Amino acid sequence: MKLGRASIKGPGLALLMMLAACSGSTLGGTPGAGGSNATAGTSGNVCSPGQTLCGTACVDTSADGTNCGGCGIPCATAQICQAGQCQCMAGLMDCNGSCVASDPNHCGGCTIVCAATQVCVDGKMTMR
Repeated sequence: MKLGRASIKGPGLALLMMLAACSGSTLGGTPGAGGSNATAGTSGNVCSPGQTLCGTACVDTSADGTNCGGCGIPCATAQICQAGQCQCMAGLMDCNGSCVASDPNHCGGCTIVCAATQVCVDGKMTMR
């Protein structure tokens, strides 16, 4: 008995080639995720807990003097940011938004003015 080779011609060959082209890859490996870990609508910057993204920088708005309590909220001169609030530095008092030292014009309070015969010592008026 004689066995011959089968030959594939015409449409059969085209079908075989098309099946080979559409079959999955046998190279192995895991397909990629094809994305990033960025939150939708952001540039992908992720700040540490306790920090806020202001522009392109992560800042602590509870202590940052140029972003105090929120992005773009600066503290005035002689103020520092504490707990998200602009406050006068130690030794100064807030008088209508200005930080001033206790002196004869602000002796222990914003509107307490010493008389010409008095001096202000440690926020208290005394006689000269």
